[in-house]
Amino acid sequence: MDHRSAIGTVPADQAVFTSVRSPMGGGYRIVAASPGVRADEKAEMTRRAPSHASLCGDGPDAVADEPDAVGLLAYPLASGRYCVALSQYAGWEHTARGGHRVHTHIVVLDRQAYLEFGCNAVRVHAALKEAVGGRPILKPPPKLGQLSLSPHPSVVSPSLTAPPSVSTGPKGGNPARGIRRDTDQVSEVRSRSLVAKTARAEARGSCVVHGGFGGQVSSGSPKQVSDARAEPVLRVVLAMLQGERTLVVGSHGELDLLDKVLVSLPLAVRCSLGVSAGLRYSPSRQLHLCLVCRDQGETQRAARGQNVQWLDIEALPACPSSPYDAWLNLTRRWLEAGRDADVEWLTTGMTDEMSPEALARTACICRAIDSVETASLSELAELIGKFVATVADSELEMELLRRLNEVAAQRRRDNNLAEADIDGSLDTAAASRDHHVRCRITPDTSG
Repeated sequence: MDHRSAIGTVPADQAVFTSVRSPMGGGYRIVAASPGVRADEKAEMTRRAPSHASLCGDGPDAVADEPDAVGLLAYPLASGRYCVALSQYAGWEHTARGGHRVHTHIVVLDRQAYLEFGCNAVRVHAALKEAVGGRPILKPPPKLGQLSLSPHPSVVSPSLTAPPSVSTGPKGGNPARGIRRDTDQVSEVRSRSLVAKTARAEARGSCVVHGGFGGQVSSGSPKQVSDARAEPVLRVVLAMLQGERTLVVGSHGELDLLDKVLVSLPLAVRCSLGVSAGLRYSPSRQLHLCLVCRDQGETQRAARGQNVQWLDIEALPACPSSPYDAWLNLTRRWLEAGRDADVEWLTTGMTDEMSPEALARTACICRAIDSVETASLSELAELIGKFVATVADSELEMELLRRLNEVAAQRRRDNNLAEADIDGSLDTAAASRDHHVRCRITPDTSG
């Protein structure tokens, strides 16, 4: 089924959760919803939605100091659909509690629609904010129609027959558990994404150079991410890969950090994460990742005894050694080089649960592709010989090996390297190479 309308938008069911005074009493509840929102979904959203004093910075002067403060909440519903919520201030509470009323606009997407946004809650959140005009709808009608969301051009994708199916599993468990791959068409998502990125870069007058992956590098002023900014991303990515529920404290620009974390995670993992940003921590929400503001100790007290890892951005420990080192090192290099698009292209193809070994093999092939451009003749032959008989473990590995062969062939053409010389070097490399090639793909865990 094609979930995209003729004008390129994605329809989603919606609901509004806020505090109202009514003949039935006051308090926080779902005050309006689309007919497509099921009763069990409403009950789950009500349990997990933010209520009074839930926005970060919600103090006596919060509205004056942060009038545009927003919160994000996203998680897979037990029904199999996905909930993404936008929370904002909406005037004063009408109850005796006082303070500022929190207004939460929720969209509910099926798996196919969520894939249109790359399973990235930050991008759904941005589309939701745009669709409602950036401000709370203070008097919604009791029955809402579907809301049309516009995916950002960087994540526009064609309809897929069936996106990854998610089993939410035990609350707070490893988000990668229970993921199975239901589609062989994710490469179309990445190719459409690349076309859109290229069009935007050309409109800005940038020269786009396509590498071996499908991302882009602007020849103008490439975006650089300092080591200090890359490290928080990597530290959180490691926690998510290891299935650790995590609280990130003191991050300025929570949505930007969350976006980079999500695109650095395999699609199968980010599809199943429960996350929040800009909201006070609440154990009852049972999320995998919460990005919160610094406070007077309330968050630390609330997290005590909850088996939650605490990461303070201003006192971040070094990323510990782990089986994921090869993947983290590749991600670090690409982010620091401004190759965010390559990172996203790669992770969008990871629709299966990715073991540390699979991620290490992927990183090893990617490093080989990167090294083709500067390799000498003998190094190029050795590089190709190392992978020439590799048996791919997944379609992603097959695609990467194909690209390795393509960029190596292009290098030969560009440098007028004799095919006979390459073939001779390949024979030499093959003679001394173990035929169990997969064991030869040794991940580089150096920084």
